[in-house]
Amino acid sequence: MMKLKRSVITDYTNGASGMLPDYSFDNIGLKSNCTADFIFSHMKTDTTEKQLASDILNQYDVTAFSATRDAGRIISGLRDAGLLDE
Repeated sequence: MMKLKRSVITDYTNGASGMLPDYSFDNIGLKSNCTADFIFSHMKTDTTEKQLASDILNQYDVTAFSATRDAGRIISGLRDAGLLDE
């Protein structure tokens, strides 16, 4: 199980969530887009990479391969930046 650390500040603008500039996607080498925002919002509570991929499949018209790849990339970036509690 993993989730975002409590120290990660979130922002809600026009109904979308995201990290404030100190933890921006660009600062950790990730591109901010609707999928990244979707994953980010689902990581505020305990989850798994498998659950995130399943959530992406239910939300977007993508293949299982793409959902798993995208979840893995975002999680890897957040992990490398030290932003996950695991």
